[in-house]
Formats: sequence, C-alpha cells, structure tokens
Amino acid sequence: MRRPEVPVENVAEIVWGLLVVVYLVAAGRPEFYRPPVVAVFALCAAAAALELYLRRIKWPHVIWYDSIVWTIFLSGMVSVTGGRGSEIWPAYILMSLTAPSVAYPTLPYILLTINSVLYVLIYLFNNPYDVPFESGLLILRIG
Repeated sequence: MRRPEVPVENVAEIVWGLLVVVYLVAAGRPEFYRPPVVAVFALCAAAAALELYLRRIKWPHVIWYDSIVWTIFLSGMVSVTGGRGSEIWPAYILMSLTAPSVAYPTLPYILLTINSVLYVLIYLFNNPYDVPFESGLLILRIG
C-alpha cells in the first residue's frame, strides 16, 4: 500500500504543533494546564485536522482558511499562555513565513503585518503575570 504524500506546509505545522505540546508538558508550569489553555490547544488540533482534510480534498480556499484560522488561534495561544509573558510568540512569525508565497506572493507580508499588530496589542494589553514592559524586547520580537 502506497503511503500518502503530505504537503511540506502540513509537515511543518504538525512538527511545530508537537514541539509546542512537548514544551508545554515539559515546562512543568501549572498555569499551562488551566482549562482555557487546554481548550485553545484542543481547538488548534481540531483545526489542524480539518486543514489536513481540506488539503487532501484540494479545497481551493485552503490558504485563506490557513491564514485566518491560524492568526486567530495563535492570538488565542499567546493570550492564554501569558500574553506579554508568553513564550509562544515566535509562532506568529513562523505562521506568516510558511504561507504559500508561490500562490500569493504578497500573503506573507500581509500576514506579517497583521500578526505583528496583533502581537503588539497582546503585548501591551494582556499581562496576567505582571511581566515588566520592555520596549527593546518588544522591538526585538517583532523585528
């Protein structure tokens, strides 16, 4: 029986998702086991499974699904894992840069802009662990 081919974007997303889960489990931080965190990650897993299915059936709008859904879920992940103090912020950049730029050459730039704005808003207004504001760190993360 022939093994089905999985697009490289899906492999990257699956590996990244597994690394995040391993990090959350290995960190041993009890705040990562709260219901909102578990709910967001469960929704992300469901969205990833749906995306795999949509890619398999060659749904023509999968890039828009991918872009919109992951922008929303990444904002949710950063928010529930600590906002300003979240360690998941690089996911914004990873998601933006793995957008299929062949089909839509301007999409990575659009996603980088949207995700940068969302990250700044979360950094400025969501700080449940009282992490001090550091403009240099904010600029470094977005830069």
